[in-house]
Amino acid sequence: DKRKAIIKSEKGDDSYKEYIRCLFKTYKTSSIKAFRETIDQERTKWITGSQSKTYDYTDLMTFASKLYVNLEADVVESEVLPPENENKFIALFTKLERKVDE
Repeated sequence: DKRKAIIKSEKGDDSYKEYIRCLFKTYKTSSIKAFRETIDQERTKWITGSQSKTYDYTDLMTFASKLYVNLEADVVESEVLPPENENKFIALFTKLERKVDE
């Protein structure tokens, strides 16, 4: 299965991290401005090596999940983009989270 092959290739310090790159791109489609900005900061930490060497897509998913839930309650209307991608984002995140739990 392609997903398992991608995840397997994610392991190791020098491996290509396509799965986590796709997650960052997906999270940046959120309609919540504060969420997108914080994800950008997290991505910068990841790119610059400020995260631990063991940081992987599961850490990002956990971080994003907690962040989204907490920010969603505090969202101000002026900070929200049109929700055209929000349902896709939530559906994809939920699907990915379920796959990781398997």
